Amino acid sequence: MKKLLAILLSSAMMVSVLTGCGGQTEPGGGDTPADSGAQTSAPADAMVFSFNMPPASGAPPYDCAVSFLAEEALKRTDGKYTFEVYGGSSLSGNDMITGMQMTQAGAIDCMILTGITFSNVVYETASLSLPFMWNDMETVYETLNIGTPVADRLSDILEENGLTLLGFPAIGFRDITNSKHEVRMPEDLNGLKMRVQSNDMVYELWQGFGANTAYVDNSETYTSLQNGTIDGQENALVLNNIPNKIYEVNKFYTEINMCEDPFIMVMNSEKWNSIPAEDQKILREVIADYVEETRKMNDEKYEEALQVLAENNVQVTSLTEDEIAIWREKSETVTNKYAAMLDQELISLIYEANGRTYQPG
Repeated sequence: MKKLLAILLSSAMMVSVLTGCGGQTEPGGGDTPADSGAQTSAPADAMVFSFNMPPASGAPPYDCAVSFLAEEALKRTDGKYTFEVYGGSSLSGNDMITGMQMTQAGAIDCMILTGITFSNVVYETASLSLPFMWNDMETVYETLNIGTPVADRLSDILEENGLTLLGFPAIGFRDITNSKHEVRMPEDLNGLKMRVQSNDMVYELWQGFGANTAYVDNSETYTSLQNGTIDGQENALVLNNIPNKIYEVNKFYTEINMCEDPFIMVMNSEKWNSIPAEDQKILREVIADYVEETRKMNDEKYEEALQVLAENNVQVTSLTEDEIAIWREKSETVTNKYAAMLDQELISLIYEANGRTYQPG
């Protein structure tokens, strides 16, 4: 019998709002992989896909839904295929970029990564993560499905890089938290020390708003906020801020819906092409259901997550459309600069999906 799920340590440590897959999360946790009690048995001759997951902290796409993926693949293919899940990018020494390069080379079968981080390997994936690109989560969900024009174009790009696109698990918009004061306008960021992703576009965006930017590893963000090394950060509520208990050290939260940096799930193309067509069809159906499961969980837990903020005396600021328009205008220089560097067909298709027309420059 093969051990199938070496799921994240955090799957046994979920914060109460995300129950159903475990108990309590420690701040900043989730970057160290370990066995959980959730394991599935498979025939000795089953094809087991190694699935390298990014560092996480007990959020739904990593725990509850990933168990669904492994179990359903095994069941629907009559024991022929399943996924062995490794948390914290443990197959690549906790390095997500190295993990994607190993997936390209075939040393790892399957991986998910956000568009911004993925762009260090395949630059065009940043197209999905430009500032204020998406109207709302409904548009994200409708657009990022296998078979849509956007997915088809991205699939072609990924195939050229040795990767087969499988789906887009949910992640949610990245919002702003800080320990100093309410943030409603860009100028409210003046002088704040903000933890941001390690990416030139992201640095330029936040510096343009007036923030002082710094990259801090996600596992160190809580401690850095606690000791004042940084004042704030931007990340997804359900995926990161609640499991990592950011609400304990940042009492100001701004819903800005500026960046939806989606997960992209891929498999090494050679591995995928080794699977018979009839089995590929079944696996795609399983993965589509897995993606839907992550979306359902993310949506269901969002309101509960806001309640956790309220119970912990966090001031939540929701921006009006007019206020968001000011942020969007402030970000246009960065958006236009980086959009011009990316695949123009893909950019145009994303704009079109959001009811806008892309005008270069």
